[in-house]
Amino acid sequence: MAPPGQATFRFVGEIAVHPVFRKGKLNMVRPLRKCEVCRGWIAPERVATIPRSRLCIEHAQRIDSFGGEFKVQFYHERISKAGSLKVNYGGIVTRLVRNQPAMERLIEWYEAEAFGSFQPAAEAALR
Repeated sequence: MAPPGQATFRFVGEIAVHPVFRKGKLNMVRPLRKCEVCRGWIAPERVATIPRSRLCIEHAQRIDSFGGEFKVQFYHERISKAGSLKVNYGGIVTRLVRNQPAMERLIEWYEAEAFGSFQPAAEAALR
């Protein structure tokens, strides 16, 4: 076991595991993953706080200008029996869905910043 100042990483495909030591003992293991845009490591605190996130802090802030990393979808929860003619609705159920058009625009922006000028797809179609 490594001392607290010398963390070791174990890779499982694209995900690395970062051990967290408290008082010299292994307390928990935090998964690490790479940003889908720049392929840099996402901070373990961010992965622990927002497990679904696939972006580093810098690109998570940038994707907000394209509509955000996630969209919130909601629908009425149906609590009646299947096949019943009586329809009972419970509350409203929400879920997060990845905003794929925003991800594509963010990747276009990143590649343009790295290799050339950025031109959004809507503006490119007009020219």
